[in-house]
Amino acid sequence: MNASSALGASPSASARTRRMVEAPTRIFRWLFALSFLDTYLKADFERWRMLHVTRGYTLAELLTWRVLNAM
Repeated sequence: MNASSALGASPSASARTRRMVEAPTRIFRWLFALSFLDTYLKADFERWRMLHVTRGYTLAELLTWRVLNAM
């Protein structure tokens, strides 16, 4: 007997709910990783300074969203 049958919920209902919760988290993680990588790679080039700064703000906004979403 698994936990979902003990609680009376069907496995398909819990799987659907889990996917809906994971999608924003996965999107956040990919965006955060790509923004960090892009920021890191463009840190030493003066020509890309504005993009570097913009990506830094993107990281801050993503982190703020994640913290507020976790509350």
